[in-house]
Amino acid sequence: MNFYHCPFIFKRHNRLGDTISVLIGLENYAIENNVDSILVAENKLYAEFMDVFDFKHVKFDASIGGAEIDWIFKKSKLESSWLTRFAESFAKSMGGKYSGMVTIPQLKLPPIEQKENIVLFQLDSRSSKPIHNLDMLNILSKHKGQPYAVLGGPDTSHYLGNYANYRIGNLTYIIKQLLSCKYFVGADSGIAHLAGVLGVESYVYPGPYINIDDVRSFFSCYTKTKVNPIPKIKCL
Repeated sequence: MNFYHCPFIFKRHNRLGDTISVLIGLENYAIENNVDSILVAENKLYAEFMDVFDFKHVKFDASIGGAEIDWIFKKSKLESSWLTRFAESFAKSMGGKYSGMVTIPQLKLPPIEQKENIVLFQLDSRSSKPIHNLDMLNILSKHKGQPYAVLGGPDTSHYLGNYANYRIGNLTYIIKQLLSCKYFVGADSGIAHLAGVLGVESYVYPGPYINIDDVRSFFSCYTKTKVNPIPKIKCL
């Protein structure tokens, strides 16, 4: 099969971590196989990523339809990093090569000149396996003494209450917050993967029912991310 100048069309459900894996995976696949362009569709989060990252081969086209691609992820190995999983799976499904190379597109946003002395937390884990309140208090205690703000979605108050200092916004806002913070602490989540892609110093705490070795594999491409078990300490 000749891959050059061959467009592919995809859509994916609206999850931040999966979107990162799909777009960066397709970009790396295209680089290795001399694919001129790969089209993605029907996911507004794709378009947001196109606005803030400089993708050379992956393009967003709102006018076209696409095919659901969840099944492609099943062809990757659990011990693969999240950034390699989609490119690896795509090569197995469509043919071509993938060496495991990971090239992260450059940001289009201007650099952050001054960092805040603040720790950003993202503590609402995936909805099916939420981290419990006590776990969150333990994590906060582990990082005590640091000024912090909660970076997350509208349901974050369900876990931490309305007294927390929240920072909530679109993708550009979240990226700027991550790049300006002292470091990031969070659950195994899309924002944690985004922090890893951005090279932000990060500490990830998987939920109690998630295999920590799998999570370490998923985050293994991020040089400044550490995956730790939830600390076993009592909180008042």
